[in-house]
Amino acid sequence: MIDHDSARPLVRRSHSVARYAAWLALLLAALAPRPAFAQGAMTNGLNHSGGISLAGEIDEWTFTASAGDWISVGIGEQSSGVDPFWPWIRLIGPTGTQVDSSYGALAAHVHYRATTGGTYTVRVASADSGNDATGTYQLTLAKSPGAYTPGDEGGPMTNGTNHAGTIHLGDLDMWTFSANQNDWISLSLGEVTSGTDPFYPAFWLVGPDGAQLRSTYGALAAQIHLRAPTSGTYAVFVATADTGVDATGTYLLTLAKSHTPYVVPPGDEGGPMTNGLNHPGTIHVGDLDMWTFTANQNDWISLALGEQTSGTDPFYPSFWLVGPDGTELRSTYGTLAGQIHIRAPQSGSYSVIVSTADTGYDATGTYLITLAKSHANYVVPPDDQGGPMTNGSNHPGTLHVGDLDMWTFTANQNDWISLALGEVSSGTDPFYPSFWLVGPDGTELRSTYGTLAAQIHIRAPQTGTYLVIVSTADTGYDATGTYLITLAKSHANYIVPPDDQGGPMTNGTNHAGTIHVGDLDMWTFPANQNDWISLALGEVTSGTDPFYPSFWLVGPDGVELRSTYGTLAAQIHIRAPTTGTYSVIVSTADTGYDATGTYLITLAKSHANYVVPPGDEGGPMVNGANHSGAIHVGDLDMWTFEAEQNDALALALGEVTSGTDPFYPSFWLVGPNGVELQSNYGVQSAFMNITAPLTGTYRVIISTADTGYDATGTYRLTLAKTPGSFVVPSDDEGGLMTAGVPYTGTIHVGDLDQWKFCTIQGANINITMTQIGGASDFYPWMRLRNPAGTQISSSAGDLVAQININAAARGIHTLVLSTFDSGQDAVGDYSITVLGARPIVPFTDDVLSAQISLVKALHITELRARINALRVTYGLAPMTWTDPLLTGGVMAKKAHLDEMRTALLAAYAAAKRTQPTFAEAITAQQTIIRASHIAELRAAVLALEC
Repeated sequence: MIDHDSARPLVRRSHSVARYAAWLALLLAALAPRPAFAQGAMTNGLNHSGGISLAGEIDEWTFTASAGDWISVGIGEQSSGVDPFWPWIRLIGPTGTQVDSSYGALAAHVHYRATTGGTYTVRVASADSGNDATGTYQLTLAKSPGAYTPGDEGGPMTNGTNHAGTIHLGDLDMWTFSANQNDWISLSLGEVTSGTDPFYPAFWLVGPDGAQLRSTYGALAAQIHLRAPTSGTYAVFVATADTGVDATGTYLLTLAKSHTPYVVPPGDEGGPMTNGLNHPGTIHVGDLDMWTFTANQNDWISLALGEQTSGTDPFYPSFWLVGPDGTELRSTYGTLAGQIHIRAPQSGSYSVIVSTADTGYDATGTYLITLAKSHANYVVPPDDQGGPMTNGSNHPGTLHVGDLDMWTFTANQNDWISLALGEVSSGTDPFYPSFWLVGPDGTELRSTYGTLAAQIHIRAPQTGTYLVIVSTADTGYDATGTYLITLAKSHANYIVPPDDQGGPMTNGTNHAGTIHVGDLDMWTFPANQNDWISLALGEVTSGTDPFYPSFWLVGPDGVELRSTYGTLAAQIHIRAPTTGTYSVIVSTADTGYDATGTYLITLAKSHANYVVPPGDEGGPMVNGANHSGAIHVGDLDMWTFEAEQNDALALALGEVTSGTDPFYPSFWLVGPNGVELQSNYGVQSAFMNITAPLTGTYRVIISTADTGYDATGTYRLTLAKTPGSFVVPSDDEGGLMTAGVPYTGTIHVGDLDQWKFCTIQGANINITMTQIGGASDFYPWMRLRNPAGTQISSSAGDLVAQININAAARGIHTLVLSTFDSGQDAVGDYSITVLGARPIVPFTDDVLSAQISLVKALHITELRARINALRVTYGLAPMTWTDPLLTGGVMAKKAHLDEMRTALLAAYAAAKRTQPTFAEAITAQQTIIRASHIAELRAAVLALEC
């Protein structure tokens, strides 16, 4: 706030020692009898002429005053005799007591508030050393309250007008105006010209009851600002405050008062303000410009005042905001600019009074003043920026000294709103981008600034038009620069600028983007309630400052579901709470929100088709296969597999290589209904063991679980699922076992080996797994699953693991082998033997590897023979096959596979056994007959043979 009490009070100036000696002589002379000449009654406001023609002569003038009246009397020499005439006035009260006196070389003033009512006498004489000088004078009375007649300048003041006047020797000009209690009053007095001696404009403000409210003066100008204490007529007395109160000059006196119509003089500035406009003005010496605007209670009001040019002395733009009730709401100034931001406390007309706040209130200059107000139409000047915002767009703008740019957008209650402001260029001084977000009801929701950028993130509290006011927050509010401001809002269409990034996300894809200073990129995707959502954001490159990738996930109802950031990467994992469009807003979370960089953002979502980008990994899994992948910074790889309810599922994830930082393999298993069934990670490997709760598509999402989610590495992922067929990779071990035959294998990091054997109900099964090769931290571990896929036993040991059990059911049993060390990441060689297994005839190329093994005519011929054998066993006729010999270049086709499936299912029905299911329907001329199809049929044949 501007310190109004810094106005300088008027005091009588000091005299020399010689003058005090003369004053003592005057006192002695005053006590001696001297001739007095009555001059008559004084008229308030008039200049009265008189003369001292005889040595020692005293002229007496009279006037009446009431107790409490303010009395100012001025005298000025008109001519002097041979000796210098020193005008001397004494004010004598109704009781004959002298209440004040003053003299001067050329002029003198007395100012006094009457303590009693009655007739007052003004005695005029010469204060020269001998009290004998002669001369002529002019005497002026200015008294308030009461009627007055202006002798030269003075009279009623018009609000807003610059009133011109001239001060001659010893002159007092009296001006008046009416005000109601609590009206705001601003008065400014400025010198226009000066005589030989410097003219110090001075004035007194006297209230309706005669009380002196303020007095001040200045070398060239002076100001008074206050709230009217009472209703009535106020008086302003203008004079000079130089040492001898004898300087002369011309002046302009300006009144700016609230609650009253006002005029804007031709050639001056002020008047009604238009919301959004830059209003130009000029401040002359001692000037006040008054502007007004209307506002409703709770409207938001932002005002900015900026210097355009300055005179010889620095111009400190200054202004006051006055409410409809006359209350000074705010006042401020600055070296080059100033700002006020406030919520309107009441409805009505607001006044803005512009001036200068330099030491002497006498600097001159030109300015622009801008109003940005909510709840009102606004204009954007042709050479300025602002207006309606488009969701997703980067809106450019330029701030001149003291500028405000006003932008608006509409939002519904609970919409999510993200706003980012970033510097593009700066003037000489650092430009601190700054902005306010104002709600439809005028509430300031947020305000912020930054060295180069700033952000606001909020949920809309109500429906309506929101206001964004952009400026600078440097120390003086006077820096200049250019900027971009971006809106990212949910529940609305949005655009992606041609040179920017964002838009609809494709499930599984790595979406590339770039963050410039203060940028926001908005991405969207649809999801159904209970879908699983995994999002990963990773830095690709960074600018000069570290780029901390940051993002928000906003639901269809505008709720911020999660927000996070990281040094290089960040992740969000959540189940969709509602159906609709989700928004992802990407930015930077460095300290100043001003770092730049490029990124990749990835969506992995259940219940939807997905793509595996070229050069990335993921897709359908094959039971038993080792699936390889690589995790880049902030990566997610999504794999899927089908499972029946109650299938036994084992998943193993193992690190192959790691980047600079340790790579902690991490994965999530998501069920067909979007439920996160399990998640796990490890230093080098991680495992899951679970019974499928539902039939459908399961998703496995791979990443890293290091502290910053930013480590990189390669991995191997393996699925062991029963019942059903499985493949054995060419570089791995597993498959069909024969009783009593030892089999060897190797467990690598995160490995699962699957073996199977046939047994009959009640048979005693003895299985031994032994460590070979002396690996110190490899603990053999085996899990036994029955034909239905249920785990019926498990065993682990330092060197040997054993299972001894009587089979409860006939059929193919499956062993899942791994290591049981603390991190489940040890490697080692093993030997496995089963006793009590039923002999079973292996197939040619017994282990068929997905994407490696070729389907041969022999594989189909073998299956046909064994299927027909099963049909005969259960009382069915052998099947007659299409292309029975499969020679002469006949290719495997849909008919061959369909025939074998049909014939085998009939055998199952005849045996009264649960029929197997086949994972994939075969489409003629589209489906390629693969090793997995043959492996499925083999598993079903073995199960029935067993």
